[in-house]
Amino acid sequence: MININNTLQIEHCGMGLFETYAEWIHPVITVDTYELIYCIAGDLKIFEETEKYIVHPGDMLMLEPNLIHGGYDITEKHTSFYWLHFKTSDIQAIQIPKVSDSLSGNEKAFRKIMHYYLTNMNLAEIALAEFLLEIGVDSSSKSKLAHDIDEYIRINASQPLTVSQISDKFSYSPDYISKIVKKDFGENLKRRIIRHRLNLIEALLLNTNNSIKQIAGETGFQSENEFVKFFKYNTGATPTSFRNSFYKVCMNSR
Repeated sequence: MININNTLQIEHCGMGLFETYAEWIHPVITVDTYELIYCIAGDLKIFEETEKYIVHPGDMLMLEPNLIHGGYDITEKHTSFYWLHFKTSDIQAIQIPKVSDSLSGNEKAFRKIMHYYLTNMNLAEIALAEFLLEIGVDSSSKSKLAHDIDEYIRINASQPLTVSQISDKFSYSPDYISKIVKKDFGENLKRRIIRHRLNLIEALLLNTNNSIKQIAGETGFQSENEFVKFFKYNTGATPTSFRNSFYKVCMNSR
Protein backbone atom coordinates (compact mmCIF):
# COMPACT_ATOMS: atom_id res chain seq x y z
CA MET A 1 0.00 0.00 0.00
CA ILE A 2 1.21 3.49 -0.81
CA ASN A 3 0.29 6.66 1.11
CA ILE A 4 0.06 10.04 -0.59
CA ASN A 5 0.25 13.12 1.66
CA ASN A 6 -0.84 10.89 4.57
CA THR A 7 -4.45 11.16 3.36
CA LEU A 8 -4.80 9.03 0.23
CA GLN A 9 -4.01 5.32 0.23
CA ILE A 10 -3.72 3.17 -2.89
CA GLU A 11 -3.19 -0.59 -2.80
CA HIS A 12 -2.44 -2.81 -5.79
CA CYS A 13 -4.47 -6.03 -5.43
CA GLY A 14 -3.54 -8.02 -8.51
CA MET A 15 -3.61 -7.85 -12.31
CA GLY A 16 -3.15 -9.84 -15.47
CA LEU A 17 -3.54 -9.97 -19.22
CA PHE A 18 -6.42 -12.00 -20.63
CA GLU A 19 -6.39 -13.25 -24.21
CA THR A 20 -8.47 -15.71 -26.21
CA TYR A 21 -9.36 -16.39 -29.83
CA ALA A 22 -12.44 -18.42 -28.89
CA GLU A 23 -15.96 -17.21 -28.11
CA TRP A 24 -15.92 -15.58 -24.69
CA ILE A 25 -18.15 -13.79 -22.22
CA HIS A 26 -17.09 -12.18 -18.95
CA PRO A 27 -18.21 -14.25 -15.93
CA VAL A 28 -20.78 -12.70 -13.59
CA ILE A 29 -19.01 -11.85 -10.34
CA THR A 30 -18.82 -9.45 -7.41
CA VAL A 31 -15.47 -8.36 -5.95
CA ASP A 32 -14.46 -6.11 -3.06
CA THR A 33 -12.00 -4.00 -5.08
CA TYR A 34 -12.09 -1.44 -7.84
CA GLU A 35 -11.20 -2.96 -11.20
CA LEU A 36 -9.74 -1.34 -14.29
CA ILE A 37 -10.31 -3.08 -17.61
CA TYR A 38 -8.21 -1.80 -20.51
CA CYS A 39 -9.20 -3.30 -23.86
CA ILE A 40 -6.57 -4.25 -26.42
CA ALA A 41 -8.59 -6.33 -28.90
CA GLY A 42 -12.27 -7.11 -29.38
CA ASP A 43 -15.32 -5.25 -28.08
CA LEU A 44 -15.98 -6.16 -24.45
CA LYS A 45 -19.68 -6.14 -23.56
CA ILE A 46 -19.85 -5.70 -19.81
CA PHE A 47 -22.66 -4.76 -17.45
CA GLU A 48 -22.44 -3.39 -13.91
CA GLU A 49 -25.71 -3.64 -12.00
CA THR A 50 -28.20 -2.16 -14.51
CA GLU A 51 -25.69 -0.28 -16.71
CA LYS A 52 -24.27 -1.76 -19.92
CA TYR A 53 -20.96 -0.79 -21.51
CA ILE A 54 -19.14 -1.63 -24.74
CA VAL A 55 -15.39 -1.29 -24.20
CA HIS A 56 -13.59 -0.85 -27.53
CA PRO A 57 -9.85 -1.29 -28.11
CA GLY A 58 -8.09 1.65 -26.48
CA ASP A 59 -10.92 2.22 -23.98
CA MET A 60 -10.73 1.69 -20.22
CA LEU A 61 -13.63 0.90 -17.89
CA MET A 62 -13.57 1.24 -14.10
CA LEU A 63 -15.78 -1.17 -12.15
CA GLU A 64 -16.70 -0.43 -8.54
CA PRO A 65 -16.41 -2.75 -5.54
CA ASN A 66 -19.31 -4.88 -4.25
CA LEU A 67 -21.41 -4.35 -7.40
CA ILE A 68 -22.33 -7.32 -9.55
CA HIS A 69 -20.80 -7.20 -13.02
CA GLY A 70 -20.22 -9.52 -15.95
CA GLY A 71 -20.74 -9.99 -19.65
CA TYR A 72 -24.09 -9.46 -21.34
CA ASP A 73 -23.10 -10.78 -24.77
CA ILE A 74 -20.47 -13.01 -26.37
CA THR A 75 -17.30 -11.67 -27.99
CA GLU A 76 -16.73 -13.87 -31.02
CA LYS A 77 -13.33 -12.75 -32.27
CA HIS A 78 -9.91 -12.14 -30.75
CA THR A 79 -10.35 -10.75 -27.24
CA SER A 80 -7.55 -9.28 -25.16
CA PHE A 81 -7.50 -6.92 -22.20
CA TYR A 82 -5.58 -5.99 -19.09
CA TRP A 83 -7.41 -6.25 -15.77
CA LEU A 84 -6.19 -4.60 -12.58
CA HIS A 85 -7.71 -4.68 -9.08
CA PHE A 86 -6.95 -1.96 -6.55
CA LYS A 87 -8.24 -0.42 -3.34
CA THR A 88 -8.16 3.21 -2.28
CA SER A 89 -9.18 5.17 0.78
CA ASP A 90 -10.73 7.96 -1.31
CA ILE A 91 -11.82 7.30 -4.88
CA GLN A 92 -13.24 10.83 -5.15
CA ALA A 93 -9.80 12.30 -4.62
CA ILE A 94 -8.55 10.46 -7.70
CA GLN A 95 -11.58 11.32 -9.88
CA ILE A 96 -11.14 8.46 -12.35
CA PRO A 97 -13.62 8.60 -15.25
CA LYS A 98 -16.03 5.68 -15.46
CA VAL A 99 -15.12 5.17 -19.09
CA SER A 100 -11.96 6.61 -20.61
CA ASP A 101 -11.47 6.51 -24.36
CA SER A 102 -8.09 6.43 -26.06
CA LEU A 103 -5.99 7.76 -23.22
CA SER A 104 -2.45 8.32 -24.45
CA GLY A 105 0.08 5.83 -23.13
CA ASN A 106 -2.36 3.39 -21.48
CA GLU A 107 -0.85 0.36 -23.15
CA LYS A 108 2.65 1.18 -21.95
CA ALA A 109 1.43 2.10 -18.47
CA PHE A 110 -0.36 -1.21 -17.91
CA ARG A 111 2.59 -3.16 -19.23
CA LYS A 112 4.92 -1.24 -16.91
CA ILE A 113 2.73 -1.80 -13.86
CA MET A 114 2.45 -5.50 -14.67
CA HIS A 115 6.20 -5.85 -15.09
CA TYR A 116 6.75 -4.32 -11.66
CA TYR A 117 3.89 -6.35 -10.17
CA LEU A 118 5.79 -9.50 -11.05
CA THR A 119 9.21 -8.18 -10.05
CA ASN A 120 8.92 -5.44 -7.42
CA MET A 121 5.62 -4.75 -5.65
CA ASN A 122 6.73 -1.41 -4.21
CA LEU A 123 7.49 -0.08 -7.68
CA ALA A 124 4.18 -1.54 -8.94
CA GLU A 125 2.22 0.48 -6.41
CA ILE A 126 4.17 3.65 -7.19
CA ALA A 127 3.53 3.16 -10.93
CA LEU A 128 -0.16 2.46 -10.26
CA ALA A 129 -0.56 5.57 -8.10
CA GLU A 130 1.13 7.70 -10.75
CA PHE A 131 -1.14 6.29 -13.45
CA LEU A 132 -4.34 6.77 -11.43
CA LEU A 133 -3.49 10.36 -10.55
CA GLU A 134 -2.66 11.15 -14.18
CA ILE A 135 -5.88 9.76 -15.64
CA GLY A 136 -7.87 11.41 -12.87
CA VAL A 137 -6.94 14.88 -14.07
CA ASP A 138 -10.12 16.62 -15.15
CA SER A 139 -10.19 16.85 -18.95
CA SER A 140 -13.40 18.89 -19.15
CA SER A 141 -11.45 22.08 -19.79
CA LYS A 142 -9.99 20.72 -23.02
CA SER A 143 -11.35 22.37 -26.13
CA LYS A 144 -13.27 20.35 -28.70
CA LEU A 145 -10.85 21.43 -31.41
CA ALA A 146 -7.84 20.20 -29.44
CA HIS A 147 -9.61 16.92 -28.69
CA ASP A 148 -10.60 16.43 -32.35
CA ILE A 149 -7.05 17.14 -33.53
CA ASP A 150 -5.57 14.77 -30.97
CA GLU A 151 -8.03 12.02 -31.87
CA TYR A 152 -7.27 12.47 -35.58
CA ILE A 153 -3.55 12.08 -34.84
CA ARG A 154 -4.17 8.98 -32.73
CA ILE A 155 -6.33 7.30 -35.39
CA ASN A 156 -3.76 8.05 -38.11
CA ALA A 157 -0.65 7.37 -36.03
CA SER A 158 0.49 4.69 -38.48
CA GLN A 159 1.11 7.43 -41.04
CA PRO A 160 3.96 10.00 -41.07
CA LEU A 161 1.73 13.01 -40.43
CA THR A 162 3.08 16.54 -40.57
CA VAL A 163 1.97 19.76 -38.91
CA SER A 164 1.08 21.26 -42.29
CA GLN A 165 -1.09 18.27 -43.21
CA ILE A 166 -3.08 18.58 -40.00
CA SER A 167 -3.29 22.33 -40.45
CA ASP A 168 -4.84 21.82 -43.90
CA LYS A 169 -7.18 19.15 -42.55
CA PHE A 170 -8.66 21.42 -39.87
CA SER A 171 -8.34 24.69 -41.85
CA TYR A 172 -6.36 26.58 -39.20
CA SER A 173 -2.84 27.96 -39.29
CA PRO A 174 -0.07 25.67 -38.02
CA ASP A 175 0.84 28.13 -35.24
CA TYR A 176 -2.76 28.35 -34.00
CA ILE A 177 -3.48 24.63 -33.80
CA SER A 178 -0.08 23.94 -32.26
CA LYS A 179 -0.85 26.53 -29.58
CA ILE A 180 -4.29 24.99 -28.91
CA VAL A 181 -2.83 21.49 -28.61
CA LYS A 182 -0.03 22.65 -26.32
CA LYS A 183 -2.47 24.46 -24.03
CA ASP A 184 -4.56 21.33 -23.49
CA PHE A 185 -1.99 18.55 -23.77
CA GLY A 186 1.21 20.20 -22.60
CA GLU A 187 3.19 19.70 -25.81
CA ASN A 188 3.15 21.24 -29.25
CA LEU A 189 1.61 19.61 -32.31
CA LYS A 190 4.86 18.11 -33.61
CA ARG A 191 5.60 16.46 -30.27
CA ARG A 192 1.99 15.23 -30.07
CA ILE A 193 2.35 13.52 -33.45
CA ILE A 194 5.53 11.84 -32.24
CA ARG A 195 3.86 10.86 -28.96
CA HIS A 196 1.02 9.02 -30.69
CA ARG A 197 3.37 7.33 -33.15
CA LEU A 198 5.52 6.10 -30.28
CA ASN A 199 2.45 4.83 -28.42
CA LEU A 200 1.43 2.81 -31.47
CA ILE A 201 4.93 1.49 -32.06
CA GLU A 202 5.35 0.50 -28.41
CA ALA A 203 2.01 -1.32 -28.45
CA LEU A 204 3.10 -3.31 -31.51
CA LEU A 205 6.47 -4.10 -29.95
CA LEU A 206 4.88 -5.30 -26.71
CA ASN A 207 1.85 -7.16 -27.99
CA THR A 208 2.89 -8.74 -31.27
CA ASN A 209 5.68 -11.01 -32.40
CA ASN A 210 6.12 -9.02 -35.61
CA SER A 211 9.68 -8.34 -36.64
CA ILE A 212 11.19 -4.86 -36.39
CA LYS A 213 11.08 -4.66 -40.19
CA GLN A 214 7.37 -5.56 -40.24
CA ILE A 215 6.51 -2.96 -37.59
CA ALA A 216 8.50 -0.34 -39.48
CA GLY A 217 6.35 -1.02 -42.56
CA GLU A 218 3.12 -1.02 -40.55
CA THR A 219 3.89 2.41 -39.12
CA GLY A 220 4.80 4.18 -42.35
CA PHE A 221 8.60 4.14 -42.34
CA GLN A 222 10.51 3.73 -45.60
CA SER A 223 13.11 1.42 -44.08
CA GLU A 224 13.94 -0.49 -40.93
CA ASN A 225 16.97 1.74 -40.40
CA GLU A 226 14.84 4.90 -40.52
CA PHE A 227 12.43 3.33 -38.01
CA VAL A 228 15.21 2.35 -35.58
CA LYS A 229 16.76 5.83 -35.74
CA PHE A 230 13.38 7.49 -35.07
CA PHE A 231 12.62 5.25 -32.11
CA LYS A 232 16.08 5.52 -30.54
CA TYR A 233 16.23 9.30 -30.98
CA ASN A 234 12.88 9.79 -29.22
CA THR A 235 13.15 7.13 -26.49
CA GLY A 236 16.85 6.58 -25.96
CA ALA A 237 16.44 2.84 -26.59
CA THR A 238 16.40 0.61 -29.64
CA PRO A 239 13.11 -1.12 -30.49
CA THR A 240 14.62 -4.48 -29.52
CA SER A 241 15.90 -3.31 -26.14
CA PHE A 242 12.53 -1.66 -25.41
CA ARG A 243 10.71 -4.88 -26.27
CA ASN A 244 12.99 -6.88 -24.00
CA SER A 245 12.67 -4.43 -21.08
CA PHE A 246 9.02 -5.35 -20.45
CA TYR A 247 9.29 -9.10 -20.57
CA LYS A 248 7.01 -10.12 -17.70
CA VAL A 249 3.43 -10.93 -18.62
CA CYS A 250 0.85 -12.71 -16.47
CA MET A 251 -1.49 -14.35 -18.99
CA ASN A 252 -4.69 -16.04 -17.87
CA SER A 253 -8.11 -17.15 -19.03
CA ARG A 254 -9.96 -15.76 -16.00
